[in-house]
Amino acid sequence: MKTEMGPDETGPEAASLARLAAVGYAIEFRADEASRTLETPDGRRYRPEDLVIDHVARIEHGTDPAGQAIVFGLRSARYGTRGTYCVPYGPIMSRVDAFIVDRLDRRGERTDASRAASGVGDTGEP
Repeated sequence: MKTEMGPDETGPEAASLARLAAVGYAIEFRADEASRTLETPDGRRYRPEDLVIDHVARIEHGTDPAGQAIVFGLRSARYGTRGTYCVPYGPIMSRVDAFIVDRLDRRGERTDASRAASGVGDTGEP
């Protein structure tokens, strides 16, 4: 069973996904509950420990906890694969998503706030 977190096609998730896709994060990773891995649409699987977080965007829709999400820009250091992983944020996050997020490699992480402070994003880069 795979977890499903479909982004709003017109909201902030869509904007974050579009910015990431524009710089090469075009693959959509999905959590596979049985294997506790991230899977690509073509069936390749990655252990969360093997994916580096390059970008993070936290999305909030008002005060509704169900409207919160995190969009990750992930990269396989070994294979160079880049893609996105979108999950609900907070108490509605599934167990498999929490397991995966906890094990992602954070050494390359950049948040929206750090990009804003550095000026990245003004040129269309995430």
